[in-house]
Amino acid sequence: MPKRVLITDPIAEEGIEKLRAHGLEVDLKPDLKGDALVQGIQGYHVLIVRSATKVTRAVIEAADVLEIIGRAGVGLDNIDLEAAKERGLKVLNTPGATAISVAELTLGLILGCLRAIPYLDRALRTGRWEKKRLFKSFEDFLRRTASSKVNKKVIENLIKAGAFDTLEPNRKKLLMILKDQGSNRRTARDAQALFGGSLFGGPETPHEVEPEVEYTLKDRLTYEKEALGFYLTGHPLDAYREVIEALPLTRSSDLEHILDEEEVLMVGILLKVNRRRSRRGNPYLDLKFEDLEDDFDAVYFGREEDLNGGNLVPEKIYFIVGRYARPADGGAGKIRIEHLIPFETGLKRAVKGVILEVSLDQSDELVQRLPELTFEFPGTTPLIFRIQGVGNFISKNTRVTPHVKFFRELRKLLGENRVRMVLNRSAFVPSTQGGF
Repeated sequence: MPKRVLITDPIAEEGIEKLRAHGLEVDLKPDLKGDALVQGIQGYHVLIVRSATKVTRAVIEAADVLEIIGRAGVGLDNIDLEAAKERGLKVLNTPGATAISVAELTLGLILGCLRAIPYLDRALRTGRWEKKRLFKSFEDFLRRTASSKVNKKVIENLIKAGAFDTLEPNRKKLLMILKDQGSNRRTARDAQALFGGSLFGGPETPHEVEPEVEYTLKDRLTYEKEALGFYLTGHPLDAYREVIEALPLTRSSDLEHILDEEEVLMVGILLKVNRRRSRRGNPYLDLKFEDLEDDFDAVYFGREEDLNGGNLVPEKIYFIVGRYARPADGGAGKIRIEHLIPFETGLKRAVKGVILEVSLDQSDELVQRLPELTFEFPGTTPLIFRIQGVGNFISKNTRVTPHVKFFRELRKLLGENRVRMVLNRSAFVPSTQGGF
């Protein structure tokens, strides 16, 4: 006899179908609350709720075969955890379910604050048109914001995330202004003198600091990832994007569909290196990489010089050749690396051809532009032309270097998905005479 599931709050139809696909008998009764739930809980092995249903002690004590209480959300304040513990029931929730919604709300609130939307909304509702009261400068924001409501760390993270770029694009300068202003806010008297004692009023005090050299793009991206959890103004791999997207790679988004022990070829920037030892005392590296889509984990049992940290360089780009090791519980796995090759080295060794997919209406323009590009980027890699309705042709005399700019220009000419590379995977295997 199948286990029975009672759902008393609306959830996605997809979730209900997944439960039924596992052989469970599912009843959706969104109106079953309070005393009605006490009377109707009998015969159900699983109870799934959201925030509207109160799972009280009376409900739990009335259940005769209940085994699991599932909360389709984060909080458990609507479930009597003590009563559930006494009955030996499992109480489960979904702590990551609202992560995207919370992130969206946070960004929305940040934008609302920076554009003074709550203040302007209140002003308009009281008959005042205050369009010109938006923040004129970063100092204006500091002057009109109470330090008791928005602390220095929050403002610092907003700067790192680029929230004030429209007021002042030099984020390093903004951090210096914040630091200098903070030293003047040590006492209430200092704050009164500096900000005129009003949240939105008072004279604006110009604040001058010595011009600062702006952060490098790498620093800006690091701060954005630290503050927001994602990149805002670019990506560390953007300089190689056109080349990477032309390669026949496994992407991080593909890993959830990869079979256990399936071979993968990836390109990623090395984020972290943790040196560890197995239970038998053997050294290995626990690594974290990031490609153009997301980060992913890997483990490397490799050459001794790599294990000692002699060759691995954080923030360097690598080709990663290995197999995907999926845990028995079906969760996120790791790449078990077989070969790790610096990106530039791998390109020079492994690219054996560049495929150009050309339609007849593009051929004239390609004939005009291609000689300029091959002259600018001469090399040893042949071009393979796939002309729609005609056939495939390999260039005999034209050889190129797979440079980023070369791919960028070809993609503009032919389209994003019409320029691809052919790789010789055996070239990723290091020789026994000194590796790569």
